[in-house]
Amino acid sequence: HLRLMVDSSLDALVSMDVEGVITGWNPQAETTFGWSADEVIGRSLVETIVPHAYRAAHVEGIRHWRETGEGAVLNSRIEIQALHRNGRLIPVELAIVPVAVGEATTFSGFIRDISDRKRAQEDLERALEVEREAAARLRALDEMKDTFLQAVSHDLRTPLAAILGLAITLERGDVGLDLEETRELAGRIEHNARR
Repeated sequence: HLRLMVDSSLDALVSMDVEGVITGWNPQAETTFGWSADEVIGRSLVETIVPHAYRAAHVEGIRHWRETGEGAVLNSRIEIQALHRNGRLIPVELAIVPVAVGEATTFSGFIRDISDRKRAQEDLERALEVEREAAARLRALDEMKDTFLQAVSHDLRTPLAAILGLAITLERGDVGLDLEETRELAGRIEHNARR
């Protein structure tokens, strides 16, 4: 029953002894890393799926655990990269649990490929960046619109004020303008209206 559970797990399950040698490799590990169980059982884990950038820390972590019984990444879930057989790096979520059986200890690594999640996260971040840029462009356009409207408003206000003032003058009956003055005021109204 336990073997069926391990073999049908959606996560890669990789076991390693205290020397860093692979002792267990389920079918999902084969799918995730491209190595069959027959190819990796008995191989060094560090040379199989640990990227070069993390190898020294991995070896140091094993050494530290053998001396102290403590490990910085044990019994917790971390995001890190693992190495596929073809050399590409895979973003993974990793949880390592030490299991003592008598005097021996085995480390079981539960590894989940989070490539899809990372791609979705990157797509979301790109979409948010596009949205931020669009919002910034809209703010800039809105500021340009406000500036334009203020300028247009100012440019319209001056001739409209003149038109209004002249029209009020012509409308009043008590001013007593002659025909020439009336024509001049009408001409100024026309000039400001065209402006």
